Amino acid sequence: MMNNDCLFCKINDGSIPSEKVYESDTLFAINDVNPQAPTHILIIPRIHQGTLLDVEEKDHGLMGSVISVANQLAKERGLDKSGFRLVVLDESIDKMLLLLTEVENELRDAPTSD
Repeated sequence: MMNNDCLFCKINDGSIPSEKVYESDTLFAINDVNPQAPTHILIIPRIHQGTLLDVEEKDHGLMGSVISVANQLAKERGLDKSGFRLVVLDESIDKMLLLLTEVENELRDAPTSD
């Protein structure tokens, strides 16, 4: 299912050009055009899911693929050694996004409460 008003659906169908860093039948990934970290990749399901609440049991395989792709992209960029985070954004932008970002040194070295 596509949404004609969704920026990422338009990237998916090619009406907005992008340089994809990963593509499969179910997912694609692009570098963020406004990165908040040295590595900032958007991993986007090809089916339109406006919110995390739209994910159903039938989508579990897709969500597992997201984690596998995030791991692959992190390893290709050496983030498996330096650390990374995978964040699910579920905002009013009308598309569920998954972000792979490099963990900044300040965050990685920050003390944690036990």
